Amino acid sequence: MQRSAIASLLVAACAAPVVAQDTLVVRADGPAFWGENLRLVEEVRVGALEGDPRYTFGRVSGVAPLGDGSVWVADGQAQVVRGYDAEGRHLLEVGGPGEGPREFKGIMEAAPYRGDSVAVWDAHAWRISIIDAGGRLGRTLTAGFQGSILGGPLRQFVVDRDGGFWILGIDRPEQARGEETPWVWKRADAEGRVLDTLPQPRRDIAGAYVGGQSYGLGAMAAFGTHMMTAVSPAGYLVTARNDEYAVHRPLRDGRVVRIERSWRPVPVEAEERRQFQANVAHMVPIWEGRYDFSTEVADTKPPFWALWVDDDARIWVARHVEARHRPETDAERTERERLAEFRPTMPPPMEWWEPVTLDVFEPNGRFLGTVELASPDSRPVRASGRTLWTVERGEFDEEYVVRWRIEAGN
Repeated sequence: MQRSAIASLLVAACAAPVVAQDTLVVRADGPAFWGENLRLVEEVRVGALEGDPRYTFGRVSGVAPLGDGSVWVADGQAQVVRGYDAEGRHLLEVGGPGEGPREFKGIMEAAPYRGDSVAVWDAHAWRISIIDAGGRLGRTLTAGFQGSILGGPLRQFVVDRDGGFWILGIDRPEQARGEETPWVWKRADAEGRVLDTLPQPRRDIAGAYVGGQSYGLGAMAAFGTHMMTAVSPAGYLVTARNDEYAVHRPLRDGRVVRIERSWRPVPVEAEERRQFQANVAHMVPIWEGRYDFSTEVADTKPPFWALWVDDDARIWVARHVEARHRPETDAERTERERLAEFRPTMPPPMEWWEPVTLDVFEPNGRFLGTVELASPDSRPVRASGRTLWTVERGEFDEEYVVRWRIEAGN
């Protein structure tokens, strides 16, 4: 178990805060408030492999549930936003590709807005469109700077509780140079005026970082240590560096809440190590010597690998667990063969995957419980109360939007 000097002096308790200078330390080792053995119960699934185009998605780029149980789904490939009722039946559709007031160039996200409205972030047009429950366009705001960051956090557009918009983008595109790219979070008010600019902390990945795997929750670097961030709808930046189990969030008075939890290092199995090394050997020639890569792999995994904040400002921490073997499917084999047509070598099979295991915490540090997603491809997009929305992939890579109920198991 790894602990900081401060944490080693504390007595473990259920969300018991201790003030240390400007840090309020919370030990979250108590029983899960939601109960043990949590499970996801599917309630509604929207989507289809083929057939009615109102139910087929090219690329789900945003999900915005409303208070009446209906949901808006943004399709970043078709450039449309579709509304469905609480049972998943299609209601209406807004948009289409283009540059007009009801058209989109590159939808990156959709989020619930005030009342029954939806805010749609069009990163390619640098604008936010507000659509009401009837599909009418309320107003359009121009962001005024470049957005959409490849390799950035899972969520790059957040609507906060004051009706403001947080957007991750490039502050000075002319200075973007690889690792020196000036990523910043900008917060704009309901009229589009920029109120704050907050630099995005660099990931600072230590050790080998190429050859990881692509999960629905994001890319899992191969057991390296790095900084991760997520914006809370409560209006602050949650940060964590995964060389220890500790997550930080600021308070309005300038202090910081540090949420700590005990953890047991998980060993890296031999098959996982070989899979990583094979992937590095495949990827390095693609970059043609532009970066230095290593095939070294740690003996144990860090405590977690991803961070997410839901609509209730709760913090979801993707904890490292033991990997499971999942044989390659015919579709995955076909995709590897396709990639080999324009890469130096065929990508190796990815058959060792960690179940996506998320520890959930209240903003004050209280531990709620641990949730395991349906598959490595599951992408959490919204959560409030005991409801979780995810994007799921089918056998042929088709996408579905699914509403789950979180229940305590036996």
